[in-house]
Amino acid sequence: MIKSYFVMDNIGDICSELRNRFYGNNASPKDYKESFVINHSVESFISSPQRLMSKDIETKEKSSKKMPKSINLRSSCSERVSLLAKTLNISESEVIRRILYYTVLNEDQNADKTSDMKLSEIKDQMTFLRSQVEQQLQIIDQILVKLNDSEEG
Repeated sequence: MIKSYFVMDNIGDICSELRNRFYGNNASPKDYKESFVINHSVESFISSPQRLMSKDIETKEKSSKKMPKSINLRSSCSERVSLLAKTLNISESEVIRRILYYTVLNEDQNADKTSDMKLSEIKDQMTFLRSQVEQQLQIIDQILVKLNDSEEG
């Protein structure tokens, strides 16, 4: 889905750095466009959503200039960005920027994760998913109550 987002003005540099990291130094923008790199970053973000709100990322977020850019997100990435935006109560554009900053800032962690870190991230992700399921169950309960009330009334 092609949609316009407000991204950082140095998006080309960030995507170039991530392109080289993900696909090697010979990866060209022709082979791996910015949208492809952004989709990869969104898909590979498995940490707790709260990590996107760190002070380092907040500093980069506040100091960068924003510009509109059309980005072609895969439907699964678009849904994930939307869910994270609702969870963190920020815009979808900000989620994309923060994921890119997170990915750039965590190069060393991505290269040398210990099993403890992986387990911690899995636990964070499961906690996040549990909260989402609980929210959906509450909505379902509310709908059922309304349906029961309408049947009785």
